Amino acid sequence: MKNFKKYQTKRLIATLLGSSDIGSKTLLIILALMLVFAWLPDAIALMLPDEPKAYVMLGTSILILVLIGLYAKRLKDSYGLDIDIDKNPHQVRYLILFLSKNPSPDAYKECETIDALGQNNFKMPFLAIKHHQSRLEKVAVITSSESKSNFEDFKLAAQKLLKDFDSTKLEQYEVKDFEDAKEVYDKIESVYNRYKKICKKESEILIDVTGGLKTVSIAASMLVLPNDRQLQYVTFSGEVKTYNIKYINE
Repeated sequence: MKNFKKYQTKRLIATLLGSSDIGSKTLLIILALMLVFAWLPDAIALMLPDEPKAYVMLGTSILILVLIGLYAKRLKDSYGLDIDIDKNPHQVRYLILFLSKNPSPDAYKECETIDALGQNNFKMPFLAIKHHQSRLEKVAVITSSESKSNFEDFKLAAQKLLKDFDSTKLEQYEVKDFEDAKEVYDKIESVYNRYKKICKKESEILIDVTGGLKTVSIAASMLVLPNDRQLQYVTFSGEVKTYNIKYINE
């Protein structure tokens, strides 16, 4: 549960301050709490010999905790969630997407365009890639135990239907089950952090949730919410949109 605990910590910071970024307010609260945790044991110990400074330390610690509590309550009432939808997202260098099991993985052989795929499971991921194609350096294709055998056909189909696309940019990552939210979350975080180390900019990385199950969307949302990151989704009409889920001051 290490990653989920990390998520909860970031979510706590975001809930308090509207962002997971470590700013001056965050540091002030952390320092205040450190002072409280350092003083409380000493204050209790000094009360036994009835040292006057013990009551000062104890009173100050209680006051700090009360003030932090009131501050958190005020922010809890004033902060909410907002979703910015971009119908023409900028192109990124790194894309993370999901490949569900395809009952007709070789249907691309009879097609000359992406639209000709119809309802085939390769269509939406290809539209997601096409939007960013001119700048893409890597595409992480996360497969399940049911869809991992479709990856080679996916690469061949991409080479055929995505004109001038280098299919060697496609990287396969596996999870056992798309229904396992924790496993999916861990895999997304691992791939995301790998790309982040390379490009240094989170604005150059997108997570596309079109090809996954609802569990995938939940896991991806857990990762992006406390980190000011974005999700991408391709609609049934083929429109590519990004969603920036963030805390706002109401």
